[in-house]
Amino acid sequence: MAMAGRSHTWVRAQRRPRRALFLSSPIGLGHARRDVAIAQELRRLQPDLQIDWLAQHPVTRVLAEAGEPVHPASAFLANESAHIEDESADHDLHAFQAIRRMDEILVNNFMVFNDVVDEPYYDLVIGDEAWDVDYFLHENPELKRFAFAWMTDFVGWLPMPEGGEAEAALTADYNAEMLE
Repeated sequence: MAMAGRSHTWVRAQRRPRRALFLSSPIGLGHARRDVAIAQELRRLQPDLQIDWLAQHPVTRVLAEAGEPVHPASAFLANESAHIEDESADHDLHAFQAIRRMDEILVNNFMVFNDVVDEPYYDLVIGDEAWDVDYFLHENPELKRFAFAWMTDFVGWLPMPEGGEAEAALTADYNAEMLE
């Protein structure tokens, strides 16, 4: 959808370089290292593939060391890692509740993502633990204009015993939604 004042020129796929946007979770640097290895293998298989990274610290440090290009819009991402660090300040992280309390961060980051994919054409978006993108594209399928590969280490939640019956019911509901 073109906005007023913008003009778009469509270039046939055979006449433009192939492009991918890679989203890598900042929570756990194992993701970043794995994602760099995946990107390198994709380029080996498809030498003309251009990969842009939409990422935040500390992933950007790993990307810089690997010589990977970070999309300038990455500067507008809200810091997920800082939120998780704050939530685990007493060395006791209740991941389910921490994720539930980061709605503003996830909405912000999806909006940044949506702006990024609105301009140039991406053939593929790869989201490693990109829960926000997966959720919003599922809820708004008309926004999906590219192939989307989503990776995660797990799907589902376990309630913490101290969360009681309310948390058990809520995690059961979340898990049922994910299965659906």
